Amino acid sequence: MAVLLLIAAHTTTTNMITLALLEHPDQRALLHATDDLRRIAGAVGAVGELLR
Repeated sequence: MAVLLLIAAHTTTTNMITLALLEHPDQRALLHATDDLRRIAGAVGAVGELLR
Protein backbone atom coordinates (compact mmCIF):
# COMPACT_ATOMS: atom_id res chain seq x y z
CA MET A 1 0.00 0.00 0.00
CA ALA A 2 2.79 2.42 0.93
CA VAL A 3 4.63 1.74 -2.33
CA LEU A 4 1.48 2.47 -4.31
CA LEU A 5 1.06 5.82 -2.54
CA LEU A 6 4.71 6.69 -3.15
CA ILE A 7 4.45 5.90 -6.87
CA ALA A 8 1.19 7.83 -7.20
CA ALA A 9 2.63 10.88 -5.46
CA HIS A 10 5.78 10.78 -7.60
CA THR A 11 3.77 10.59 -10.83
CA THR A 12 1.48 13.45 -9.83
CA THR A 13 4.38 15.66 -8.78
CA THR A 14 6.35 14.93 -11.95
CA ASN A 15 3.37 15.72 -14.13
CA MET A 16 2.66 19.01 -12.33
CA ILE A 17 6.25 20.22 -12.69
CA THR A 18 6.43 19.14 -16.34
CA LEU A 19 3.18 20.88 -17.25
CA ALA A 20 4.23 24.05 -15.45
CA LEU A 21 7.50 24.14 -17.39
CA LEU A 22 5.69 23.50 -20.67
CA GLU A 23 3.36 26.42 -20.00
CA HIS A 24 6.31 28.72 -19.21
CA PRO A 25 9.05 28.09 -21.79
CA ASP A 26 11.03 31.11 -20.57
CA GLN A 27 11.43 29.49 -17.16
CA ARG A 28 12.38 26.18 -18.74
CA ALA A 29 15.04 27.94 -20.83
CA LEU A 30 16.37 29.66 -17.70
CA LEU A 31 16.74 26.32 -15.91
CA HIS A 32 18.59 24.84 -18.87
CA ALA A 33 20.83 27.85 -19.46
CA THR A 34 22.16 28.65 -16.01
CA ASP A 35 24.35 26.99 -13.43
CA ASP A 36 23.91 29.88 -11.01
CA LEU A 37 22.03 28.52 -8.02
CA ARG A 38 20.85 31.98 -7.01
CA ARG A 39 18.89 32.29 -10.27
CA ILE A 40 17.52 28.76 -9.95
CA ALA A 41 16.33 29.52 -6.40
CA GLY A 42 13.30 31.33 -7.85
CA ALA A 43 12.34 28.19 -9.74
CA VAL A 44 12.71 26.13 -6.59
CA GLY A 45 10.26 28.50 -4.89
CA ALA A 46 7.86 28.08 -7.80
CA VAL A 47 8.04 24.30 -7.50
CA GLY A 48 7.34 24.64 -3.79
CA GLU A 49 4.24 26.67 -4.59
CA LEU A 50 3.08 24.04 -7.08
CA LEU A 51 3.43 21.32 -4.49
CA ARG A 52 1.61 23.28 -1.83
